[in-house]
Amino acid sequence: MAVSRARIALGDIDKEIGDDKAMQRRVRVALGEIDKTNSAVGFDISDDVMDGGVLIDSSGSMSPWYGDGTVQVSAERVLGYYGPLDRTMSCECAYFDDVARRTDNISLKNRAYVGFVNRTKPARLGGTNLYDALLMGVEMAAEALKDKRILDVVKTSKGGMFSRSQRGEWVTPTSELKPLANSKFYHLTIITDGAPTVGITDPYVIMELIVRLSYVGIFIKFVYVGNDRHGELFLEQLDDMKTMKHNNDLADPSDPDDPRHEDVDPQTQRGQLPLRYIDNVDKVKLGDPRLASDEDVADAMNNELPTYLRSAKNRGLLVGV
Repeated sequence: MAVSRARIALGDIDKEIGDDKAMQRRVRVALGEIDKTNSAVGFDISDDVMDGGVLIDSSGSMSPWYGDGTVQVSAERVLGYYGPLDRTMSCECAYFDDVARRTDNISLKNRAYVGFVNRTKPARLGGTNLYDALLMGVEMAAEALKDKRILDVVKTSKGGMFSRSQRGEWVTPTSELKPLANSKFYHLTIITDGAPTVGITDPYVIMELIVRLSYVGIFIKFVYVGNDRHGELFLEQLDDMKTMKHNNDLADPSDPDDPRHEDVDPQTQRGQLPLRYIDNVDKVKLGDPRLASDEDVADAMNNELPTYLRSAKNRGLLVGV
């Protein structure tokens, strides 16, 4: 097993974050959890193997969680996981409401993470455009992995990607997609309180996008915040990939006998989605991230990652490791 670059850089990280004992502990606990994954998968996760980014929901329903500091703490928690694995000690960041927009990277250097959300959040909080957020994640991944083929997976007959204002057919049908091999994968974290309200809100279309992304090296981690049970159920459906009728009639994923689990959507007769190439989504709930232990957060960020990496390697998505 290769020596982790994160271990070599640990002293440098301590210098950057100074006497912030809380962040120092987050970093060390995260590295301990990552070491468990290294042992489980048989190779070392470093920035030669993984890049990461975070998308933060800035819709109006998130206002309470901005006000009480939940979003800031959540962003710091994610950075504590990504930062020590990156040569720049940072990760990419974008916000999404009616649209998705990039902002500054969130970084451990010079403790730039302190007050990050207040400095960078959008002035206006709109709706929840989860579809365009996912597309932003695709763009971030394609750039980080230096693989423009990833963009082709979401290209449509309109000449671009689906958006709020245009719909089209996929250039390559989902059933004809082939896995795109790369020596790296992208760990995309999405901090949100749940279901889409603007843009493309059709669960079937969002789920098909996730199916398509299972053919490229993007592992999607939904970090649920808030108390909207409807929103939480929506994210659980994306994790479990159960067929949904429509946004306001969600089957309970914990109850397989729920009659709302159906093979065919009676409104559209579209039927079930194609199967994912590999399981590429995990949804976690931290409760109040201000109170969650470092161990619980690191475990949540790492949850299902070993399974994803083994599948990605065995099925030819992740090569050369």
